[in-house]
Amino acid sequence: MRRLYFILLSLTLAALACNLPGTQISTPTSGPDAIATAVAATLTASAPTPTTEAAVTETPAPTTVPSETATSAPPAFACSVAYAIGSQLYCLNVDGTPRLLADPSSESTVSSPQISPDGGLIAYLLNFPNYTSELWLVHSDGSGNHRLVSRDQITRGDPTIAESPNVFEWQSGTHTLFFNLRYTLLSGEGGPGEYTYNDLWKVDADTGTVLNVLSRDSVGRFFLSPNGQYIALSLPQAIDLVNADGSHHQHLLDFPFISTYSEYALKPTAVWSPDNSFFTVFVPSADPMAADSSGTIYRMGVDGSVNRLATMAGNFVFGGSLQPEISLDGRFVIYSQSASDGSSAVHLVRTDGTGDTVVDHQQPNGLGWSPDSNHYAYVVQPAGGAGGGFLAPVEGPIQPFASGATILSLKWWDNTSFIFHGLVGTEWGLYYQRLGEPLQREVGGLSNQASFDVRAP
Repeated sequence: MRRLYFILLSLTLAALACNLPGTQISTPTSGPDAIATAVAATLTASAPTPTTEAAVTETPAPTTVPSETATSAPPAFACSVAYAIGSQLYCLNVDGTPRLLADPSSESTVSSPQISPDGGLIAYLLNFPNYTSELWLVHSDGSGNHRLVSRDQITRGDPTIAESPNVFEWQSGTHTLFFNLRYTLLSGEGGPGEYTYNDLWKVDADTGTVLNVLSRDSVGRFFLSPNGQYIALSLPQAIDLVNADGSHHQHLLDFPFISTYSEYALKPTAVWSPDNSFFTVFVPSADPMAADSSGTIYRMGVDGSVNRLATMAGNFVFGGSLQPEISLDGRFVIYSQSASDGSSAVHLVRTDGTGDTVVDHQQPNGLGWSPDSNHYAYVVQPAGGAGGGFLAPVEGPIQPFASGATILSLKWWDNTSFIFHGLVGTEWGLYYQRLGEPLQREVGGLSNQASFDVRAP
């Protein structure tokens, strides 16, 4: 297999083809070893130096707990593709072969790998049969595998409840991970509901220090800005903004509770602009099943400004398989709406409400916007049709890829290429696609339970 790193540096990004290939999978010739090695060296030029943060003034006194083992400086090898399957965690070597990083036991599983900004560390969840998890860390060369956050570091002291790290994300340019908590009733009792604390924590992967940044029920979902300096907070009835150290907490927007006809409280997605100056939010109306249901788009600046861009009619919670997703630059939103006769329409519209265009009539599942906001990827699962992936450009016709494939997740590598986890033909794996070129299998022999992360140079 051609080395992924060589491919991504040597091929031009300039020209986009009007149509992408189907399921033909190429087996390219390998490139020079020197270039692949140079890529790895470039990715690990230097490790970031953790910054000293201001004291938290608007939350209770922080809880600091040392971890079992502190990490050393990242090794020379940087990981660009990491994946977890069963109890095993892997990183791709520069020659495209898998490197085993962790294999704890057959009684636990690993999931959700996240590669650090410099590629030297991989954080992941270690999951146990009682539905609890711990946050673990390993160097990209397989050394230093250890527990980073355990229950003892984040417990609220109730012996009948087990707390676990839930969603976690690296802060840009650092070795700091932000995460929130979920909890499990050790009795096994409990019905439907959200078993989350809606709080915010962070851990320094170099020193092992764990810090409670924001208290319970003050966060909801959190969204780090690209530069790691700000965090947008999405709650069931509000949008807030806070500095990454927990200071300067700003309340930006109130809105009515959005009914989901379930125990789940909808918390809108915040989409940060690449320049970190604002984020955009799509907020559905209170009752999405009402005849006059709608959705409103807001742009919120780091200076505290809030601008309502547009309000559009429709059921944006249950009305289509693709709920509204805003492009990173805040210019477009894509969504689908289904009719009573079972038909569906995929709409692309500007966030000011103008230029609403139907771009497809299939039932899509969203896969995400490209970094430059020029393409949106989605999948139509094979049941009831040919299936496969599609790209909706902001200008031009729909572009298919991986015809007939079942695609579960996708991560953009750069503006014109991506890696997806899916079933192509009879093999589950990770597949690499560049616009206008044949599909390439990077990792085979997986299952539908795999998870992965990428870090482009």
